[in-house]
Amino acid sequence: MLHCPQPPRLGDTLRRLRENRRISRESLAFASGVSASYLSHLERGHRDNPGRAVLIALLKSLDRVDTLTDAERRHCLDLAGVGIDSVPTVAELRETITGDIRRTLALCEPRIACYFDIRLNVLACNEAFTKAFRGIAEEGNFLRWYLSNALAKQIVADWNGMLTHIVGWLRGAAGSLRSDGDFAELLSGLATFTEFRDAWAAANPVYSDGPTRVHLHEASTGAKYAVDIQGFRMDHTRFPGWIWYLQTTPPQGLPA
Repeated sequence: MLHCPQPPRLGDTLRRLRENRRISRESLAFASGVSASYLSHLERGHRDNPGRAVLIALLKSLDRVDTLTDAERRHCLDLAGVGIDSVPTVAELRETITGDIRRTLALCEPRIACYFDIRLNVLACNEAFTKAFRGIAEEGNFLRWYLSNALAKQIVADWNGMLTHIVGWLRGAAGSLRSDGDFAELLSGLATFTEFRDAWAAANPVYSDGPTRVHLHEASTGAKYAVDIQGFRMDHTRFPGWIWYLQTTPPQGLPA
């Protein structure tokens, strides 16, 4: 009889992780502070959505027996629908940018390319990015640079329109994560800018449905040029939803 594969379930996944570690259901339940009957119901699929605290306790107990991989931990959190509960620091996110990723950024030249986090902190970028947005490397956060550096209004042809777009994207991004603590800190810091307060009050959420046409001025010569900008969310194992990739392409009909 043909066995039909089934979609992954949290209970099946927990049972496989437990059996791979050769520990009994009773032992895992005791170590995690839950009853064996509760764990049995969970593994059999009679309970699909344990509380975060219960799931974390089970994962910690499994990890003590034999280290869980980041992918295994992420898979369980995804299946339970709880996601990660911690806010990564900028330093932690920058550590995810490997040498291979940096080489890929360099290969994108002369097109603008960068990795940034959901709070618009630049994690890594190529030389074309730093040339296009002079001063961004020293500032580190694109939106703070945009609001505080006088060059931004010289570089971006429609500064107000682009601010509306960026703030709308930030509003949509903030709603996609369960933890808003770091967004509150970012917003508090940006509140010193009148333009930001006005844009935030009026902003509708914006999502990355397709490329956005942006007209820029070359910082040293003032020459005007157009690029299509599009961002893509990087499905990082440890920090899902936190890292994005941005790249520009010349508008259709213009040379690459």
